Amino acid sequence: MIKFFISIMCLVILADPLPAQLKLDSLFIELDQAITQEKKYTSLKESYLDKLKSQLQNQTSKDGIYYACLNLASEYETYLCDSSIAYSRRALETAIEVNNAGWIADSRIQLARSEAKAGIFTKALTFLDLVSKEGLTKNQLVNYYKTYADIYIYMVEYQGSYDVEELVAKKNRYLDILIGILDKKSYDYAVKQGLRYIENGKYADAEGLLLGYFPKVKPSTKESTGIASVLSFLYAQKGDREKEKKYLAISAISDVKAAVKENISLRTVAVLLFENGDIERANFYIKKSLDDANFYNARLRNIQTSKILPIIDRAYQLDREHQQNKLRQLLVMVSVLFVMLLIFISFIIIQMKKLAKAKQHIEE
Repeated sequence: MIKFFISIMCLVILADPLPAQLKLDSLFIELDQAITQEKKYTSLKESYLDKLKSQLQNQTSKDGIYYACLNLASEYETYLCDSSIAYSRRALETAIEVNNAGWIADSRIQLARSEAKAGIFTKALTFLDLVSKEGLTKNQLVNYYKTYADIYIYMVEYQGSYDVEELVAKKNRYLDILIGILDKKSYDYAVKQGLRYIENGKYADAEGLLLGYFPKVKPSTKESTGIASVLSFLYAQKGDREKEKKYLAISAISDVKAAVKENISLRTVAVLLFENGDIERANFYIKKSLDDANFYNARLRNIQTSKILPIIDRAYQLDREHQQNKLRQLLVMVSVLFVMLLIFISFIIIQMKKLAKAKQHIEE
C-alpha cells in the first residue's frame, strides 16, 4: 500500500507543470538581472574592441592591416553595423591595393554581410555577385553561400508575408547548397540543417539535431544565441509555448551577456509575454530591444521593433492607469473606513462618559 502511494505521488510530481514554470521564471529573473548589468557587458565588449583597434594602429604591413580590419568588421557585425561596414571597406581597399584575390573575395563577402545586417540588401547582393566561386577555398565557399542564404533570410523578414515566394525559393536554394558542403559536426550545420528540418515539418529530426549540439555550445555567446533561437522557432512551430519562451529567454540572455545589439529574441519574447498578459515585463523588454536597435543603427531591426513598441507601451500605460485607479479607490475606501472608525470610537467614548456620569449620579 505504501509503495502504491509513493508511486502515485511520484507520478503527480512528474506530471506537475510547476517545476517547469519555476525554471522558466528563473530564466526571466536571470534575463532581468542581465539587462540591469548591461553596462558591464557592454564595457567588456568595448574594451575588447579598443584592444583590436590598438592592434590595428600598430600594424605596419599590409597583411597585418588587412587581417586586423577584417577581424574588427566581424566583431562589429552584431554590435554596430556602421563600424562593421567601415572596417569591411577598409579591408577591401587594402586587398585591392595589394591585388590579393583571396583577400578581395573574403572582404567582399564580409562587406556583403555587413551591408545585409544594415538592411541594404541591393548593395549586399552586388558585392557578393562580384565574387567568383572559381578558386574559392572550401571555407570561403561556406561563407559565400552562408552570406547569400542569410541575405535572403533578412529580405524575407523585411518583406513580411507579402510576395515572398521568390525570395523564399532563393533562400532555400542557397541553404541547401550550404548544407551540402558543411561539416556535419559543425555548429553551422546544426543550425542551418535544423532550420531546414523545421521548415519541412521534420520536427523530430530538428529536435534531435539541435538538442544534440546545444550542450557543445559555450553559454552567453553568439553561438548560444543562434542555436537557442532556432530551438525557440522549432517549439513555436510545434505549439509548445513554454519551451518556446524558455529558449527565447536563453537566447536573449546570451545576447545581453555577449553584447549582441542586433538581436531578435528579446523583441519576440516581449510579444509573447504581452500576449500572456505580463505587460510590465513585456514593456521593459521591448524598450530594451528598441534601445539596442537604435544603437545598432540598422533599419530592419528599427522598423520591426518600432511597429510593436507603441502597442505594448500603450497597453502598459493603460495598465498603470488601471492600477493607479484601483489604488485611488483603495485609498478612498481606507479613508472612509478610517473616518467611520473615528466616528465609532468617538461614539463609544461619549457613551462611556454618559455611563460613567449615570453611574456616579446613581451612587450619589
